[in-house]
Amino acid sequence: MPRKTQRPKLELTESEKEKLRKISQSRKLPFREIQRAGILLLYSEGKAITDSRLAD
Repeated sequence: MPRKTQRPKLELTESEKEKLRKISQSRKLPFREIQRAGILLLYSEGKAITDSRLAD
């Protein structure tokens, strides 16, 4: 049985979500920054950080 996360829920404004979407779709920014933006978007939607799909 998976444990419940101790991390607080990430609440983003629409403008923050839009900025992260643009970063996550960028082809010119460093890969790590693009990856991190995608992880933050998924986490804000309630996905677990350890979810294997976040690493892709």
